[in-house]
Amino acid sequence: MAFLTVVKRWVRDIWRVELDTRWAGGEEGTANVQAKQLMGNILVLKDYADEVEAARGGKANLNMRLDQYDAFDPESMATLYLASAMGVDLGSLASREIAKTNKQRIQQGVAAIVNRGIITGCTVSKSNSAVRNISIAAGSFFMNGLELPCPAFSNAALVPPNYGDESQYCYAYIFINSTGAVQFACTPLGVAVPEGGLALYRFTVPAGNNEINDAYLASVTMTDVRRVEAGFPIQFNSIAYTSVALPFSMLDAEYEVVIEVMDYKGGWNQRPVVYPGEKAANGFKLFAEGSLDAVTVRWTALKLSL
Repeated sequence: MAFLTVVKRWVRDIWRVELDTRWAGGEEGTANVQAKQLMGNILVLKDYADEVEAARGGKANLNMRLDQYDAFDPESMATLYLASAMGVDLGSLASREIAKTNKQRIQQGVAAIVNRGIITGCTVSKSNSAVRNISIAAGSFFMNGLELPCPAFSNAALVPPNYGDESQYCYAYIFINSTGAVQFACTPLGVAVPEGGLALYRFTVPAGNNEINDAYLASVTMTDVRRVEAGFPIQFNSIAYTSVALPFSMLDAEYEVVIEVMDYKGGWNQRPVVYPGEKAANGFKLFAEGSLDAVTVRWTALKLSL
């Protein structure tokens, strides 16, 4: 009985027997070509397996040897599959938990609390002589942590006409200009009081209301929106606050808010008292007690148990 002479060589293209191939024996016969090619490939793989085993100190991967068929039984393969699937699941879970920590468990932002209001006077009235003008009575107010006088301004601001098809709003307010002087003004329609201003009254201007059909603002409604604190700076009827919306909602309102005061306007020897309140899953309020104004804080919301 003769044996084939096998050359250890990797053959990518295995010779295929066709229907019309003439079957012949012998060392180079068609009957033995495929066997020699496949055995050559197996010898190459065996050398590679031996090198891997030697590099692992004589231990085959997962205690399996290429010449031990039983190591590849269905039970072993099922165990290997489950271990791989578990690894993928744990990696996915870790990624989700890292993202939850970065976005939800620890959230941070900056907020400013405006603390301004009227102490006395500063009432606004419509003019009886100047078209669509308004005036303000003398009084006092607090802003930037200070008590300030407000002079009277007669016919000093204009309520704009409304040529649209729907009612619109505008606001009468006071502010301090770049020279430190108190000024009285009215916003354009649909525009909020600018930063640094103190809102006094809101005007509801009906559709089509203008200087021709309503020269003295008879059809324009005035609503008092002043925050009046006659007991400033000792006693307050309301506490200044700002609402903070969380970028990512918590599961509930049981989270901690850490406050860092960054800046404020007022006396150098004062320190604002800032604390969170009215917490909800999607946000909370920051309250500032005292007379200081423009209190800027960095807040950090923490809920590590998510």
